[in-house]
Amino acid sequence: MSESEEKAQALSNSTSKAATKKAQSTNAKASSAKPLQTNRSTSSYLWLLLGLTAFLTVFAGSWFGWQQWQSLQSKMEQIEGLSIALNKQLQRSDSQDIAFSNRELQQAEKNQNLSQKMMDLQLQLNAQGARITELGSTTRTDWYLSEAAYLARLASQRLQTERSTKNPLALLQKVDSILVELNEVGMLAVRAAIATDIATLRLAGEIDVEGIVLELNALTAEIDQLSMIQLSVPVPDINQALDSNDSANADVNSTLSQRWSSLVDTFSQSLGQLVQVKQRVAPIERVLSASEESIVRNNLRLLLQQAANAALREQQTIYDLSLKRAQQWVAQYFQMNSSVQVLKNRMIDLGGKQVVQQLPRIDGSVNALEAFMIIRQSSLLEASEEVVTTEELD
Repeated sequence: MSESEEKAQALSNSTSKAATKKAQSTNAKASSAKPLQTNRSTSSYLWLLLGLTAFLTVFAGSWFGWQQWQSLQSKMEQIEGLSIALNKQLQRSDSQDIAFSNRELQQAEKNQNLSQKMMDLQLQLNAQGARITELGSTTRTDWYLSEAAYLARLASQRLQTERSTKNPLALLQKVDSILVELNEVGMLAVRAAIATDIATLRLAGEIDVEGIVLELNALTAEIDQLSMIQLSVPVPDINQALDSNDSANADVNSTLSQRWSSLVDTFSQSLGQLVQVKQRVAPIERVLSASEESIVRNNLRLLLQQAANAALREQQTIYDLSLKRAQQWVAQYFQMNSSVQVLKNRMIDLGGKQVVQQLPRIDGSVNALEAFMIIRQSSLLEASEEVVTTEELD
């Protein structure tokens, strides 16, 4: 830029500044010329504007804060809902895990049970195979020996349960007949043990407890037919007395003289005045009343029933005392006619019987048979092993 141009620019700038100052001074003068009332209204408007602005500011702040609170509350609810959903999901996951674990445990248990059943079945199959093999090698002698051992054990059991020697004796006799059919070597000792047990059973005897009880029941049924004791007051027969007197007078008249006849008549008259015979029409009263008789009969029944129960229970002392007491009651309260005497004699016979069955031991037969079977089996095994060894050497 040239110097002349710079001077022209500076002149224009100074001119514009002067115009600006003049305009400012003009405006100042115009503003100072406004009245005082305009200043007061302007200040009131300013205060109103400031209050409105403050109210709007507070309202805007409140509304913004409420909006923020609502937004925060909504977000909290969303977070809570998400938390609940997450917990439910976790619970479902845990329950599924637990169910899966339970299913695995159940499956493992089922597998274990199946394995155990398979093992049991395998053992049963092995046992059945061994049994089949054993049965295939079983001979007629083995069958007979097994039957004899079974019958011997059965005899010992029945002796204890039935408390009777009848059936055990028959079973041992059957065992002896089986051994006779076998005719095996070394069977003599077994048969000797069986013979000893048979003799022991025969010596022990057989007590017929059922027969004793049945006889006591029969005696009980006869109690109502027995006659009770009554007062025995003799009633003289007047006609018989008169007939005897007539016959006596006839004999005297035939053997004595007329002199004695008057003396006899005088004596007869005197005797008739001293002795008077009256006929009793009323029935003779009993010693016991009807109720007392019923009590006596019932007590006698109870004694016989007590004796029967004692016989079934093998209570010898109670059995003897009951029958002894029953005999005393019969002798004390019943007439000793033929029927009562027969009943008393039957009670005496029953009182002399034993009701306790003596049970001997018959284990010798079982032990001898089992020992013989073990020895025989061992001998057979040794013989088979020797045969196998010989074949291998060949």
